[in-house]
Amino acid sequence: MWQNNVLFERVVEDYLDWLAHPTLDRGEIRSILDDVEAANARSNGYGARAFLANLAETFQRLHARPVKPEEQQEIEQLATALLRHDIELMPGVGDVLEQLGSRHDLYLLTKGDRTEQNARSSLRAWCTIFWRCGSFRKRMPRSTGRWLRSTGSIRAGHG
Repeated sequence: MWQNNVLFERVVEDYLDWLAHPTLDRGEIRSILDDVEAANARSNGYGARAFLANLAETFQRLHARPVKPEEQQEIEQLATALLRHDIELMPGVGDVLEQLGSRHDLYLLTKGDRTEQNARSSLRAWCTIFWRCGSFRKRMPRSTGRWLRSTGSIRAGHG
C-alpha cells in the first residue's frame, strides 16, 4: 500500500554520505549496518527509533567510540521524514481501498513500533475504511493469528 522502505533507503544513502569512513567503502559500511539491524531486530523490533539506534551502533562499531550528542543530532536530522512518520500511499491504492471497503471487511496490520504506527496521521485516517487495525513489533504469524481470533475474525483452532 505504501513503500516505507524507500524512506529508510534514502536515510541509509544520506548516512553513508555523512559517515564518509576513511577506509571502508559504502558497500562495506552497508554490510555492517545490515549485520547490526539483523542482530538487533529481535530485541529492538522495527521502526524509526530502532533504525536510528542501529545507525548509532554502526557508527560506534566503525569509530570504536560512543556517538557524541551532536553526531546523534545529525543522524536524527538525516531521518527527519522517518521521525515525522511520513507515508505516501502508492498511486491508486486509496481508490482500491474505498472500493474493497464498501464490499468486504478489511484489516490493516502493520509491522513496527506501535507508537510510531499509531502516530501516523495519514494511516489513522485510513483506519476508517478498515474493520480493524493492528500493529505488531515484527511479523509473526502466531501473533497475527491471535489478534485475528481476538477480533472474532477467525475461530480458535483455525488460521
